[in-house]
Amino acid sequence: MASARKRRSPFGEISPLQLKTHVGNKEAACALEKTLIRLKTQALMMQSAKNISLPQANDGYCQSCNGAIARPYASSSVCSFCDRRLCGDCQRFCTACSCCFCPLCSTIRWSEEWKDENVTCLSCL
Repeated sequence: MASARKRRSPFGEISPLQLKTHVGNKEAACALEKTLIRLKTQALMMQSAKNISLPQANDGYCQSCNGAIARPYASSSVCSFCDRRLCGDCQRFCTACSCCFCPLCSTIRWSEEWKDENVTCLSCL
């Protein structure tokens, strides 16, 4: 039986030696400084996230088109799927379930049966 030959190293004879590296006090201090910098940066980011004030939703405006809502507290002016407040122009009523939906939660489809456009919500698709 013939002996199998070993594959040659792709790096040749000039490959660097893999030696253990000694970590001294100087390198350990750098690691400590990096940890302190990371912790300080993280604290600054958390503090700035707390200081950011999110814009409050205005009850008098539609969340779909930013138009004014005549009756902002009416239950029929809320999308049944995503709970957005809607103005009269953005309200769509599903032909299958008769609920109110916003333009993002409903589609307008052509019906050959009725020869007309029908609004269908995402639940009834």
